[in-house]
Amino acid sequence: MHGPSIVAERRSVPRHSAKERAIAILDGSVMRGCVVKDFSERGARLGLGALNKLPLRFELLFPTGQRMRVTLIWQRELMAGVSFDRPLTILERLAVWNWLRRSQAEASSRAIQ
Repeated sequence: MHGPSIVAERRSVPRHSAKERAIAILDGSVMRGCVVKDFSERGARLGLGALNKLPLRFELLFPTGQRMRVTLIWQRELMAGVSFDRPLTILERLAVWNWLRRSQAEASSRAIQ
């Protein structure tokens, strides 16, 4: 009998779960919607709405108005991993964290109604 496999966490910084929309700005003007699945101070995992190949470098626009330059690390079909070109500052992390908490509270409120 085989039990569940245990995979050691290799990330050096913790990730925070998310399921919030953002916009990938490609080549300065082409915009593609995406969903931030999780993020850390160094990067994020994105869910994509279409099977388009992302460029190596682009910007992410968060609903907070924050724009971050990112580098594509991997892409598998409708999922992609990106690293931020610089780590998020404490103020940027707080803004994103508050945005996530607010949107999660709104989703819970809608589910109750």
